[in-house]
Amino acid sequence: MAYDFNCDGFAVAQDVIPPETVEEMRAEFERLAPEFASTRNGTAFGMRGLMSKSAAVRTLAKSEQLLNLVTPYIGKNAQPVRTIFFDKTPSANWPLPWHQDRVIAVSARYEIDGYDKWTLKNGVDHVEPPVEILKQIVTIRLHLDDCDETNGALKVMAGWQDSMKPSAELAALRGDDKIQTLSLKAGDAVLMRPLTPHSSDKSIGGRRRRVLHIEYCGIDLPAPLTWKEAT
Repeated sequence: MAYDFNCDGFAVAQDVIPPETVEEMRAEFERLAPEFASTRNGTAFGMRGLMSKSAAVRTLAKSEQLLNLVTPYIGKNAQPVRTIFFDKTPSANWPLPWHQDRVIAVSARYEIDGYDKWTLKNGVDHVEPPVEILKQIVTIRLHLDDCDETNGALKVMAGWQDSMKPSAELAALRGDDKIQTLSLKAGDAVLMRPLTPHSSDKSIGGRRRRVLHIEYCGIDLPAPLTWKEAT
């Protein structure tokens, strides 16, 4: 099925990176995991701030093939501003409830009108910015494994990408018949607006589900705020 990014808030891009790059990223995360990964049941399941930890990830995030995916929506000044790695495995397996990605990673905390709900994630300041900022972000979720409904494929709701929704309204999506489950191959990607509601189920098989999540934006934050990972 074809999706319209502007109307739906998400789209699927196939064969974004070749098999050798998929293997390179898998190996890179295995290398980084002992030092940087968060763990669950003794198993690595996620890492943040990857562009400062890996030259390979930084090069990929700034590559022409990825930038070309986002510049039609956020302009030629697009740059990667946040990177996260997720890995669902049999021993680190979890459901993700319906939510919107409402926070950004910044270099330091400053009290500015419209920026609130400050949190620390792995020692990095995160803040909920105005909706206008979130609407200038495009996320690429780059898949490093084949993914379908048996191993935590992303579920999305089309056409909800322009405003923040109350938690109760998001929770009520669970039974909506318009939910889309996005099955992808390794090397494919989901493009998504942060406010597009999304969720995923626990994996019910033994396959891993590795995803490199890269957020891009084409504008600067109001001084003195700066993007944590932009360079």
